[in-house]
Amino acid sequence: MTYVLKGVSPLIATVLLVAATITVSIVVVPWLIDFAQTQMVSVGSQGEEKVNCIEAGLNFQAADVGYNTLTNPSTINVTMTNTGLVGLYDFRLQFKLGDTYSGLYSPTTQYNASSKVSPQQKVTLNASIPGLSGTLKSVRVISNYCKIAAEVTL
Repeated sequence: MTYVLKGVSPLIATVLLVAATITVSIVVVPWLIDFAQTQMVSVGSQGEEKVNCIEAGLNFQAADVGYNTLTNPSTINVTMTNTGLVGLYDFRLQFKLGDTYSGLYSPTTQYNASSKVSPQQKVTLNASIPGLSGTLKSVRVISNYCKIAAEVTL
């Protein structure tokens, strides 16, 4: 007894393979283009920020720090200068009482995206902290925009 196996002809197999490839391409190619464009924009903006922030700097001295515990809430005032070549904004203050650092405080005098501290501009950042007491040992000013900080020990 002889068995005869019948299969798909080579021509039909080739047509099915080409059709499957085209179908997959129709689905994958637009997604791949969109993904690549999104990544290029994201990497481009991050790269631009990093290049700009190479020239960033801020500075203040111990004499530029004011500290008042006689009021409630207590206040810390820091007069700082943007010593870099790029505008800075989104500041936070942190201070050390005793051996531990405080949390991050947003200054009540806030400089946001629409009001950057220009290069060489001097500004005073004020923070109100309820229930603060003790000896102030150091203060940090942090710019979240460029991820830089300056600290002074008092």
